[in-house]
Amino acid sequence: MILRLNRKAKLTIQEHYILGLVGSDLIVFIMTLALAVIELKQEVRLSPAFCDVLGISATVSANITAMIHTAMSIDRWVSVRFPIMYRSFKAETRSRSITITIIIVPFVCPVLVTYILLLYELIGFYFDIDIPFCVTETGRNGIFGLLVSISLFLILPLILQAFTNIDMLIIVNKLRGTNRTRMCNSIKTVVTTLGVLYLCWFAVLIWLLWEVATTSIPNGGFTYFAIRMILSNSGMSFPIYLKTLPQFKTKKVFY
Repeated sequence: MILRLNRKAKLTIQEHYILGLVGSDLIVFIMTLALAVIELKQEVRLSPAFCDVLGISATVSANITAMIHTAMSIDRWVSVRFPIMYRSFKAETRSRSITITIIIVPFVCPVLVTYILLLYELIGFYFDIDIPFCVTETGRNGIFGLLVSISLFLILPLILQAFTNIDMLIIVNKLRGTNRTRMCNSIKTVVTTLGVLYLCWFAVLIWLLWEVATTSIPNGGFTYFAIRMILSNSGMSFPIYLKTLPQFKTKKVFY
């Protein structure tokens, strides 16, 4: 995917977001290698500090993905709701810098927030033998820290994504003819990507709500399934873009 986009002389705003998602996918790839090593060796020696590093990596990768998907949804919503303003913005030289800045924020903000919550013991990380990996748990003050993390990086992104996508569907439903077809093609990638994201996140959402409501975790089999589902989401990007973006199918577009 990186090689295909690298052939283009100039990337679109949406393609910058696609490359941004590659960063979180690389973190997940490293985590998956670590998981494979642990499972093959059937043992692991961890210090509390190293477990915190693994836990932060896992938490942050999911948060980055959620925030970039939200940025993609807002970007596409603006293009549909305010098309003239959006075209004018794309034509400006500063649009690329603004887009890159927006992409950098999801890589910085979750790390800072997660580290602060951990520093003040509002959340913690423990090694779950069913995954096997270090995952988030409630801190010394109960569920407050976990609620902050879930609200900022899961609930708020889901609300923004739901609002923007529902509004886009309402707008598209009112269109007719070629305008409707063109608009459907415009939002197809974002809608497909978010649909797959929700499917992969559904089990994890149940797991997190279970932990907040009962201060315990589901059984090992469900935990293993939920984590594997969210890890699988990182492998879905290329097939989605190959299916929904013409430039991924035709090499000549890149030259």
